[in-house]
Amino acid sequence: MISTRILLSVCLLAIGSFAQQSWTQRNPGTVQPLQGVAWMGTQLVAVGNRGTVLTSPDAITWTSRSPGTSRGLLGVAWNGSLLVAVGDSGTILTSANGINWTARSSTATAAGTSIMGVTWAGSRWVMTSFDTLRTSQDGTNWTTVKSIPTSNCYSVAWTGTQWVAEGRASKVLRTSDNGATWGSVSGISGNRDLYSVMWTGSQLVAVGASGLILTSPDGSVWAERNSGTTQTLYGVTGSSSQLVAMGTGVLLTSTDGITWIQRVSTASLLLAGGAPTGSQFVVVGSDGGNTGTVFTAPQSGTGILLQWKTGHSPAWHSPGAYMLLKGIYSADGRKPTLGFPR
Repeated sequence: MISTRILLSVCLLAIGSFAQQSWTQRNPGTVQPLQGVAWMGTQLVAVGNRGTVLTSPDAITWTSRSPGTSRGLLGVAWNGSLLVAVGDSGTILTSANGINWTARSSTATAAGTSIMGVTWAGSRWVMTSFDTLRTSQDGTNWTTVKSIPTSNCYSVAWTGTQWVAEGRASKVLRTSDNGATWGSVSGISGNRDLYSVMWTGSQLVAVGASGLILTSPDGSVWAERNSGTTQTLYGVTGSSSQLVAMGTGVLLTSTDGITWIQRVSTASLLLAGGAPTGSQFVVVGSDGGNTGTVFTAPQSGTGILLQWKTGHSPAWHSPGAYMLLKGIYSADGRKPTLGFPR
């Protein structure tokens, strides 16, 4: 076994990091505002007003699809084999490829019972329709779990042990028994509407009116964070170390959910939803109120990959950063090969 040793100093230089990222505006080629986007692994699917469905392999070139409805679509999600899109007047659509869509029946059909959002919770689909939570194993057959004790529920997140729902007037509720009972929370004041909540794997992050951002490690105790904006935030996406919040005229990023940096500030924008692809973040919305728009930014990693010509590979590697190395040699005097993954 050949050992390795470091003879001189090592200097790390991280560039192109998430904290320094820049955003690029794209033209999706539609006049309809976009409301949500999902990543299928090989392509993006964006949905919006008047039955708009667009697909793209790279967020640059977009193709319009025909979902068979002119009703507004408010959200879309992917579980690895199926897309589910939801929207106005109880609209539910499913697709295996983002191109061919099938309408599914819904008990929420009145104009006032639009389905506000849909998510995949690891073993089942969940959608919110104001005061009602519905679930499905297959995206086709839906069951009402339990009415949510709030008049307007806009979003719900699954933490692995409980559901957390949020909505009008800073209302946040949680349940660990599939909606049979709902518990209250603490640390939230005021009456600002909350429009989106997500579980990062380590904490819940919720966003809403007047720049409101809340975080919680357990769904019970919440803390308000300084977003640096008074604009309404409609969506939040990302991971435990890379978060993106978007809304009226603004786009914010954070590495921890606590400190937020404003990346985009344009009064004409209304950014509604986003998704990470593994290589970039994609955010969708409208520009000027009646034109769809897309913003993209690199999705950075946190380290490097070292590959030795002889000896053993170092134990850690990750894309998205670079390393400046001086005087690193293996025991036989040969320099290692540096690999910088995309």
